Amino acid sequence: MSVEQRTSGVAVRAGSPAAWLVAVRPRTLLVAISPVLVGAALGWQRTGALDLGVSLVVLAAALLMQVVSNLQNDVGYTVRGGESTGTRTGLPRATAHGWLKVRAVRNAIILIALVSTALGLLLVLQRGWPVLAIGAASLLAALAYMGGPRPIAYTPFGELTVFVFFGLVAVMGTDWMLTDGIGATTVVAAVALGALAAAALAVNNHRDIAHDALVGRRTFAVTFGARGHALLREAFEHLRRPDHRHVRGLAQPQDLLLHFREALEAQLHREVAARRWRAIAFQLAASSCAQLMRMTSIPASSSSRTSRGSCAASL
Repeated sequence: MSVEQRTSGVAVRAGSPAAWLVAVRPRTLLVAISPVLVGAALGWQRTGALDLGVSLVVLAAALLMQVVSNLQNDVGYTVRGGESTGTRTGLPRATAHGWLKVRAVRNAIILIALVSTALGLLLVLQRGWPVLAIGAASLLAALAYMGGPRPIAYTPFGELTVFVFFGLVAVMGTDWMLTDGIGATTVVAAVALGALAAAALAVNNHRDIAHDALVGRRTFAVTFGARGHALLREAFEHLRRPDHRHVRGLAQPQDLLLHFREALEAQLHREVAARRWRAIAFQLAASSCAQLMRMTSIPASSSSRTSRGSCAASL
């Protein structure tokens, strides 16, 4: 196999940063960021308080879990021969193309898992043993999705796993971590986001029914057929659209980003005079959130632009 190949028109050299980006899949990291933003925004909306330090640790831990999952998916699928038929559609696997060695990716998984565990221990000091249980379950799910003797991705439980960990655990866990409680709106939002992530996976699994059956993946779509899987997708579609007028509005990513940015800016005003370095951190976070809003076509309100300008001038 050649040392240098191409993917999406871009040359990829074995062992290069580009090869690692193929395995990490940066675009999928928003799946980990969104539930944390939602949980933090709803927690702030309910209590009026936002602990930036804890929020950033939770966000970092969630991102690392997603990276572990992506790397494990890459190497696990390759080791199990999922690419051997040449019939799979979707993004390339770095290990399958020889851009990364299996051992190197597994070593990276161990290293990132250790770092995420260290972050989890910091949160345990803040909130106690329940965090340990949440973190251990999340790490186990990330590793077991495409690892072990019977990966979750090779069973009918893939969509359920995504629903639980990218919705219920991530959103409600963030709210509880920051506020020591879970609001009713948070529960509904957690169901909505979990269903959204599960529905996305369901679409991919429906597309790959023929390939998955060929390589031995007994996904829900393979096990119950196209009709049964269509019913599952329809169920998730209903769950991701809450009926309550107030909750439905909050479940929209644009509105949630707006709430979160307002939380950051409110805290920023309180920090400007007291702690300069923390104010800068909040300014950076608010700016990042504004950038995400621009990416999702959210117009900035005149009041928000004014508050950001006044805070920047104060710094």
